[in-house]
Amino acid sequence: MRYTILKKDKNLYNFIKKDKNKLTKAGVDIIGAKNDIIDSDNTTKISFTNFKTCKSFFGAEPDFAMMVEDELPFPKIINKNNLFMDTSNITNFDYFCQLYKIEEFTPEIDYSAALTMDSAFSGCSHLKRIHKINSMNCKNFDSCFLRCNKLKELVIDTDCGENYNQMLRACTELENIKFTHLTKGKNFYGMFEYCPLLKTIDLKGETINGTCFDVMFASCSSLQEVVGLDVQSAVPGSYSQSESPSLRGIFYKCSSLKKIDIRNVKKSLDLRDCPLLTEKSILNISKELHTVPDDFKGHDKINIYFNDSNRIKNYLNNTYCRVIDLTDSKKPIELVEKEADSAISLADYIKNEKGWGLYYASANND
Repeated sequence: MRYTILKKDKNLYNFIKKDKNKLTKAGVDIIGAKNDIIDSDNTTKISFTNFKTCKSFFGAEPDFAMMVEDELPFPKIINKNNLFMDTSNITNFDYFCQLYKIEEFTPEIDYSAALTMDSAFSGCSHLKRIHKINSMNCKNFDSCFLRCNKLKELVIDTDCGENYNQMLRACTELENIKFTHLTKGKNFYGMFEYCPLLKTIDLKGETINGTCFDVMFASCSSLQEVVGLDVQSAVPGSYSQSESPSLRGIFYKCSSLKKIDIRNVKKSLDLRDCPLLTEKSILNISKELHTVPDDFKGHDKINIYFNDSNRIKNYLNNTYCRVIDLTDSKKPIELVEKEADSAISLADYIKNEKGWGLYYASANND
């Protein structure tokens, strides 16, 4: 078994053979190296004790990628006993760990200076366990854990995160995810797409700055509850559906979804794949639809689609309400009896008071 580090697109197998002295000057201690390569037994290690000085070697942005090659196989388990790195000043972790056969990656890596982790663990399809990631300053998590098919749990600091594009897409065994904060998040495109074992996701109402939520939960077939999804910034400055969709396919094939706590909806919303929505969720969604401005009413540009089940239709057509504040853009209501003054059905409330197109459709079967 052999250990090495590869600069992105540069095989450090040759580098270690030719430039061992340069590595040492850069602050990299090679322990147990034999025959000009890092030959392995169970005691062989590479210790990056002063990695911050590697900027001079790896370039202004230390774009280091740990990669596996057939001639340089890594162990399936990498932990603090066989990898030491001081990464306290490293800002770029893009494509950091491309060890496709690794099962555990738990060395004490310091991610606190990271600004970008694009595809950091993308494609690690056998990765089951990873140490908590202290990435509190990272802005870019694009595809960070894309296709980590065996990963079951993740704890990660997201205080400064802005780009979550496909961050956890196709993590097919992921069951638990713990974030810190999402208040700076803007792009949530496909963040949880095709995570079929996730059952509950709590976003803490912190997605208020998100501009794109396309396919965020698509194909999360076991997802039952989404909490604190605020989409108020999804349509900056306009209600026009002709703009790039920002809620497109957000709940595509979420066939187990029962509870949705979604807030401040200004963009067309498709719930046709959610036949199990509770009546409480349907009511709350209706309340959270913002009223369409008069100059857009009748244009059929902002629509909501519910599943065409008789249960949902009956609830919307036979539950009555009364608007209690016409000055509020969401026109808050109270539920009343059918015979009460100014009573209207929830269906009419959505169509006539708020100006939305209301449609029913069968679930997608493609």
